[in-house]
Amino acid sequence: MGLRCVAEQFTALFPPIGLRRLQRASQQYMDGLNVAQSEYDREVRTRRDAEAEVTRLRVLLSGQAMKLTALSGEAKRQDAHVQLTRELGDKMTGLERDLSTLKVERDMTLAEIEELTASKG
Repeated sequence: MGLRCVAEQFTALFPPIGLRRLQRASQQYMDGLNVAQSEYDREVRTRRDAEAEVTRLRVLLSGQAMKLTALSGEAKRQDAHVQLTRELGDKMTGLERDLSTLKVERDMTLAEIEELTASKG
């Protein structure tokens, strides 16, 4: 008796035409939810793929930065070596010039001494 009463009330609230509309609306609602869930799942997958790609690129960038730092350090060492070589070359040239000047002065001093010795003797 209770079930029949509920059925009668349901039929009274939702006549067969209204029930079909309700079923159709419910089906459309479920279809819409399924489409929305599919879109959400696709967007989540796309976001995860993008995050994985960003992580991969960060790792790659970090490795390249370390290589660049190493190359920069090597380049600085080479520049310092070239600079030192140039400075040593310049100093060597200066020393050779000073040595030549001293040899000329020595030879002139010896010549003067010989001349003085010869004039006294």
